[in-house]
Amino acid sequence: MNSVVLSGRLAADIRDHYTKTGKHVIHFPLAVQKGYKRNEEGKYPVNYFQIEIWNELADVCIDCLVRGDRINVKGRLDTSRYKDDQGNDCYETKVVATEIEFLTPKRRDDKSEAELPDAVSDESVTGTTLPAVDDDEIPF
Repeated sequence: MNSVVLSGRLAADIRDHYTKTGKHVIHFPLAVQKGYKRNEEGKYPVNYFQIEIWNELADVCIDCLVRGDRINVKGRLDTSRYKDDQGNDCYETKVVATEIEFLTPKRRDDKSEAELPDAVSDESVTGTTLPAVDDDEIPF
């Protein structure tokens, strides 16, 4: 079984792209605290995970999330292989999200409360799960 659940903060602004076939995909790093013990600098060490979200779920998230927001992510791990400039095999592992739970309190500045859901998933947005994505459709 390939299942991942993470809780953390958006560590950067969301990058969004469209594939050649018009599918919407967003990416952002999620900072996840490693533990509850501070390091020598008094900070909690963190891991950074690349999150990828597709289609209608991406449409909802791009309108609701900003850097620093706390979220829960449910999804699956996906590893891609590519060649670097020297021809060496390199691997990149990311989390392809299927459900996002918004933990940051709702902003009241430019969005009405009804526009910001508590959580969204592939099923709640489309009514069905998203199909597997071919690596050739990734725009970079």
